[in-house]
Amino acid sequence: MHNYHLTMASNNCPFSEFFPVHQVEIGNELFYYLFKGEPEPENGFIDLNDNTPGLGISINEKYKSDFKILE
Repeated sequence: MHNYHLTMASNNCPFSEFFPVHQVEIGNELFYYLFKGEPEPENGFIDLNDNTPGLGISINEKYKSDFKILE
């Protein structure tokens, strides 16, 4: 998500890498379990909502209990 914000803030970088959500666990799926709210591309473009605070994602309460938080 942070890459999308950096891309939107720069005129020198017109594109960002996008990793679609896969049902098969391929090693990068932890992000999709922990967070929700990543924008979906439409016609090859991602639009960030200016009214959503922070990076635009939140913790997914559905899977939160599956992980142990260490401090």
